Amino acid sequence: MTIPHQPEAKCDGDPSRLPSDAGRAHPRPWLRVHEDAGPPSRPDTGDVSVSGLAGMIPSGLDGDPSRLPSDAGRAHPRPWLRVHEDAGPPSRPDTGDVSVSGLAGIKRAMVLAAGLGLRMRPLTLTRPKPLLTVAGRTLLDHGLDRLAAAGIETAVVNSHYLGEMIETHLANRSQPTIQLSPESTILETGGGVKAALPYFAGEPFLVVNADILWLDGPVPAARRLAAAWNPALMDALLLLVPVERAHGYHGPGDYHLDAEGRPQHRGNAKRAPLVFAGLHIVRPEAFAETPDGAFSARLIWDRAEATGRLYGLIHDGEWFHVGTPADLAATEQWFEAGKPLD
Repeated sequence: MTIPHQPEAKCDGDPSRLPSDAGRAHPRPWLRVHEDAGPPSRPDTGDVSVSGLAGMIPSGLDGDPSRLPSDAGRAHPRPWLRVHEDAGPPSRPDTGDVSVSGLAGIKRAMVLAAGLGLRMRPLTLTRPKPLLTVAGRTLLDHGLDRLAAAGIETAVVNSHYLGEMIETHLANRSQPTIQLSPESTILETGGGVKAALPYFAGEPFLVVNADILWLDGPVPAARRLAAAWNPALMDALLLLVPVERAHGYHGPGDYHLDAEGRPQHRGNAKRAPLVFAGLHIVRPEAFAETPDGAFSARLIWDRAEATGRLYGLIHDGEWFHVGTPADLAATEQWFEAGKPLD
């Protein structure tokens, strides 16, 4: 089923002109970031300031499109960081770039729901982890709801462990349209996507982990990824969240982010400031010369990192690590405390 086109406010979120860009051509000259007076003092808000992300905010990929035309008369949530539009984009025939409004070119998503959920036992002894609930909705439905709100028309959902329960659960869902990709043998995060490539007709697509929970900022995360996506430069674009803003996450982090927006995995380092948030866009061509059968998506990302074609975008909304029964309970308590769902 095709989701009717919804007119939407323009997503300005391409702050690709940072001070370090002096002397270099601006990749999108009609969009420039101007930093005003700096953030006010806000103790323990969980937000991340521009200065606090020095060395992590990508040039051209910070993507905080929180000042939309519809915001007239409303205070800017980050008044020290504003995106100003100059003269409008030049004509760029067949560049493969995406427009800054909507999900141009990204209409399909792969939703990874085939995991075993071992760390979530005993809760996953009788149901797959994506069907566990928070705030009255399954983790799987939370993700699909946000994809539908962002304009994704089709979601390919893989399954393995207790896969018939996932199939039954999705039977009556209409938005986005669901296509199933069952796996008789678990193929992991890379092999499962590779097996489903025929569904995407050679076009870039979004990949989402079904067992995570995120809340969108002023603009849906999927829309922000699409606005930052440039297949001429990228094989994969990862959504990343600062460790200090990752609810329930106590790990060492995954990535550093340089001034150009390129992530570097922490490797043998003890810590990294950003954790992968469970959403990314990828080119089908990135799966060339990968193994048949099971393999991790890290293979794709590591190869893209080595060739300078891995990029990152910092998430501007809430994000929850829901790995164990204790994490699930803590997340439920967050919502029970009166926190808004959207």
